[in-house]
Amino acid sequence: MSVNLVSNTPPPAPAATAPANPGQVLENLRTTWRNIQLPATINEEDKATVVGSLRIIFDHLTALETHRDNFNTLRAQCEELQQENQALQGNAIRLGTDLDRAHITIDLLQRNALSLPSRHSSDSTSSTKQQNIPDPERFTANRKELKPFLSQVRLKLQGNASHFPSLSLRLAYITSLVKGPAYAHLEDHIADGFSRIPDVDTLLQILSTAFGDPDEVGTAEREIRGLRQRNSDFATYFAEFQRLMTILSWDPRAKRAALREGLSAELKDALVFVDEKDNFEDYVVQLQNMDNGIRTRAQESKVSKSRTSIPVSKVMYPASTKPDEPFFRPGGLVPMALDASRKISPAERQRRMQEGLCAYCAEGGHFVRECPNKAHNRLRLAEDTGTMDMSKNELTEE
Repeated sequence: MSVNLVSNTPPPAPAATAPANPGQVLENLRTTWRNIQLPATINEEDKATVVGSLRIIFDHLTALETHRDNFNTLRAQCEELQQENQALQGNAIRLGTDLDRAHITIDLLQRNALSLPSRHSSDSTSSTKQQNIPDPERFTANRKELKPFLSQVRLKLQGNASHFPSLSLRLAYITSLVKGPAYAHLEDHIADGFSRIPDVDTLLQILSTAFGDPDEVGTAEREIRGLRQRNSDFATYFAEFQRLMTILSWDPRAKRAALREGLSAELKDALVFVDEKDNFEDYVVQLQNMDNGIRTRAQESKVSKSRTSIPVSKVMYPASTKPDEPFFRPGGLVPMALDASRKISPAERQRRMQEGLCAYCAEGGHFVRECPNKAHNRLRLAEDTGTMDMSKNELTEE
């Protein structure tokens, strides 16, 4: 059945001139809906059908407008998110570039650590180059060498810390310095790549526990009682003395007494003529200066003697004037007159000690207990006596 709809509004414009805005189209449909007039002859059923169809169209258009608004809102939000994403990507690129530059700078600093000048103070105008500390001697298992080895390792790691930037490098360096029984002891601890060793002190403590002296103080006490300077210079003697005192930690008075007890005979003799210092540090300086003076004078006398010495073949020994001394005979030599006294005055003894001369023969280059003239004279006397006895026997046989 056809229905004729009569409207008071003019017919819509052609499609070519219809507005492109969906909202405007919807508004035109609403206006048209309000202006629709149905013929009076149409029955109620057809009227209800037309009205329902138009209402459905109206509802769809209203929903379409709502969806259009939502779509525009979502599209605007999407554009904002895209802009934020582009900004974040730009920031990430800049941060990555800065991070790469930082890594390059760190690598250059680590490679050139030794060549970079170091400023000791704010007012210093000169710079010094970092020195490469020598490597410690390799440790085998000698108990006496353990403490110096540990001290030298710590000095190396602290003084050249730039060479060992990581813990694994420090531990590997220490392990490379041990060999023999010491390395065999560490081998079990490093089999898993130092995973059980948290720091350097732990590794050094393993060596100390295995090869250290269980009675370090008792050993030092026994060594200090037997320590003597003998023919060595005072500096060598005092270095060993200080090593033992580091373990014993005696008071200054006990240290001074132990130090004096081990001095050489020459230094003890020289101390008779001077006032000994009471302060331990001053006493050490005093002994060092005296020992240097004695040895310097001895060296000077030795050089002087070598320059002015007369060949033995030209030495003319005086004839003996004492009845109990060997007599002179043609073709022979009279032994050096050896007076049994050999006594000198205190002033002469002091002079010889101060000048570094032998207290026996007054010559330089040696001390009294090492005097070659004693043994030389006894040997010459025995030889000459034997020669004269043989001559007497020859005369008797004739």
